Amino acid sequence: MAIQLARAGTVVVFCALEQEAGPLRAWLAGYPQVEIRLCGVGAQAAAQAVARRLQQAPRPALVISAGFCGALRPQLRIGDIVHDAAVESVPFVLATPAQKRQWASHSAAWAVDLESATICRLCQQYQVPCRVIRAVSDRWNETIPAEVLEELAETQPGQSVAVQWIYRLVQRPTLLSDLFRLWRNSRRAARSLARAVERCLVADKSA
Repeated sequence: MAIQLARAGTVVVFCALEQEAGPLRAWLAGYPQVEIRLCGVGAQAAAQAVARRLQQAPRPALVISAGFCGALRPQLRIGDIVHDAAVESVPFVLATPAQKRQWASHSAAWAVDLESATICRLCQQYQVPCRVIRAVSDRWNETIPAEVLEELAETQPGQSVAVQWIYRLVQRPTLLSDLFRLWRNSRRAARSLARAVERCLVADKSA
């Protein structure tokens, strides 16, 4: 679904994390009709942020739930894009390969996130078109460290966590290798995500 921004009006892109939103802001800086907004991690935070924006004027012509996702299928690699119904929202982060395999065994989805189902539900309620565009940041056989899950649960939108991470690294120095892997994966996913969102925004002129 591509749209021509000159005719479409405001497009609001919701991201849970600054690591997702920051690269999008930089990549889409030339698109004044696009708002990049943080909604926070999880369904509850997303519901509050999205409802607040949809109640404001002007109402968006399109909402995009953009960000990272966890792969459920071995075919997906870091940075691959998963759209719309291929993404299923889960109530908690699937942090281990075992959790991902278990969820995949009873789901047709290719990837999971935490917020998109809530965002889509609210957009349907307010009669605003919604797209889901997610980039894989952890594969089906990768583990997310417990320390990362704790930070996701505790971090508010836009909050700096540098001091907390220094403390955690002092406690467990071996965490550094896991963090480097996640950082590398998220950078690749963020670049892929930015390109995918732009493709959604700009109609093929030959169409």
